[in-house]
Amino acid sequence: MGARTHPPPPPVPPPLEQAAPVLIEPAPPPPPTAEKAPPPEENRAEQAPSAPVVVVPDSPAVNFSVPTIGMLIAPAALASAPPAEPMLPRQEPPSLRSTFLSNTGGSGDRPNPGEEDYPETAKKFRQQGTVVVQMTGDADGRIASLEIKHSSGSSILDRFTRSWVTARWKLPKGEPGHLYEAQFDYILMR
Repeated sequence: MGARTHPPPPPVPPPLEQAAPVLIEPAPPPPPTAEKAPPPEENRAEQAPSAPVVVVPDSPAVNFSVPTIGMLIAPAALASAPPAEPMLPRQEPPSLRSTFLSNTGGSGDRPNPGEEDYPETAKKFRQQGTVVVQMTGDADGRIASLEIKHSSGSSILDRFTRSWVTARWKLPKGEPGHLYEAQFDYILMR
């Protein structure tokens, strides 16, 4: 029998060193020259004295090997102070308000489904309800998008309404992207 050899033990990593805070001093100003005056189009921030600037980034753009928590002091040449004027409040987009459209009866641009159009399967199972649709149109008044805002509770009536409106309705022309709503009531008389 042969002797078994064991692999050498793994190397011991060197001990970790403690990180010490670092203060970066501003660079000394260049010696003044009487020959050349700064051009008037220079930025005011460049003309300010080079005092240290405290920068508190939301998320640092520089990855440090040691985690940094808190503030970072950097020379004014590397970082600029925040603007003196407060930032303008963010403006919210205008609310999307929909325009309610009624049908035009049995004819016209927005016909209403008649009793003869009521889906046979829905009649057979006595399905009734109200469907509210939300839609947008293109510049020519064709339906660009349509979604069911409120279901009747019957997928048959919901699908029928979607196909009926898409195939037969015309929206007001010249208002692409405008949001419209319409309501369809399905009631069986017998």
